[in-house]
Amino acid sequence: MTVYTNKPSINEVNVNSNAPYLALPLDDEIIISTVQLTTEQAEKYIAAHKEKIYAQEASFGELKEIYEPLHRILAWNVIYDPENKRVMV
Repeated sequence: MTVYTNKPSINEVNVNSNAPYLALPLDDEIIISTVQLTTEQAEKYIAAHKEKIYAQEASFGELKEIYEPLHRILAWNVIYDPENKRVMV
């Protein structure tokens, strides 16, 4: 899987890993994607999908206050396992 960023990777001397890793400077905004995007394209993509999520949350009406935290908590815990080509939660 190819990963693209808007920053050049740096050599992190404190990482003891036999596997590939990606180290980036955190002095500014970073973009990490599997599609090569400019900063402007990434911001437009994020904004468009953020609006879709807000609309989906609003569709729950009075139950939005229950749905919203559950949706956000579960969304962060999604991990892709490329070796076995699967999503894990």
